[in-house]
Amino acid sequence: MERTYKLDLQSINDAKDFVVAINKLNSEVDARYGVRFVDAKSMLGLLNISHCKPLEMTIYSDDENEISEFAEICKKYEVKKNDKQREI
Repeated sequence: MERTYKLDLQSINDAKDFVVAINKLNSEVDARYGVRFVDAKSMLGLLNISHCKPLEMTIYSDDENEISEFAEICKKYEVKKNDKQREI
């Protein structure tokens, strides 16, 4: 199962905090902007595209607990539907 969230990491600290949080999960997480994909658990990979906004973060897992934990982590950075300034 996969679940995708649209996120806006505003700073290097946001990216660092996000990577630290998701590295506690066993599941694979990818970051995507357009056609560019990186391993979201990789700080260098994520910093390579974190200036692109917004990013799509996808978790791949059959573990509902991990998916729920990922959803909680993403809430802090999630792009809201009515937040026009953060969308391209």
